[in-house]
Amino acid sequence: NHVVQYDSSRQVFWTRHDNNLMREYWVNDVHKTDTVLRDINITQVFIDSEGNTWFGSSGNGLYKYFVQDFDRCASKTLTQVYAIQKDKDGASWIGSGNQGLWQIHKGKVRKFDVGDVTENGITSIALSPAGDVWMGAFGGLGKYKKET
Repeated sequence: NHVVQYDSSRQVFWTRHDNNLMREYWVNDVHKTDTVLRDINITQVFIDSEGNTWFGSSGNGLYKYFVQDFDRCASKTLTQVYAIQKDKDGASWIGSGNQGLWQIHKGKVRKFDVGDVTENGITSIALSPAGDVWMGAFGGLGKYKKET
């Protein structure tokens, strides 16, 4: 299995075999493996400060794992997730492969088109100390200045 992410706070390895996502851990020196998602191509993993683990996929959207359960998040049009970040206000910023920049905050979902088709393919996100959202896209680099 290929390691996708290690969660040091829970001592859990998130691994992938084919298009299956597994959770691997040890109990009393015994290795355990749980298959938690089947036939989902995971492209991004993000562990937030609240202990949630977010998974972006290519074609199946965004998933949030908490405690021992999954929740599919956001919108059915958000299918290709390549970047995930959480800002200091608790808003989650999502970069999609073809649908631009998304924000999930306090139960509300907002979508931001950032330009033409090539610019809407966001592959990475970084947050500045001022709260601006920097995006790496197929078409170049962009910045969303957060509203105050």
